Amino acid sequence: MGFTHIAVVKTILVCVVLLTLYGLSIWGGGDSKLAIAFLPAVSEQYLWLYLLFIAVLGGALAMIYLFYGCFVGMKKVKQRGLPFGIPICLSALFFIAASL
Repeated sequence: MGFTHIAVVKTILVCVVLLTLYGLSIWGGGDSKLAIAFLPAVSEQYLWLYLLFIAVLGGALAMIYLFYGCFVGMKKVKQRGLPFGIPICLSALFFIAASL
């Protein structure tokens, strides 16, 4: 079960999407590198779902931080930033397990 040409193209497209997010300053370079590092372990049929799941979990995390910011002040939350490694790792864990 090796990579096909289509799988390589899909993986490159996902890399371009992730690096574009970094280029637009939507998230950090470390987040892009972490998400890209998990790509070889995720089956090609789950690549776009992997990105979607990161976005959904990241949105949930942002809502939690927004709620938290109402109590401690948004300035403090903005200084810390959002730890996007959590949604990336949870998404990767789920889709690597689904790929087995």
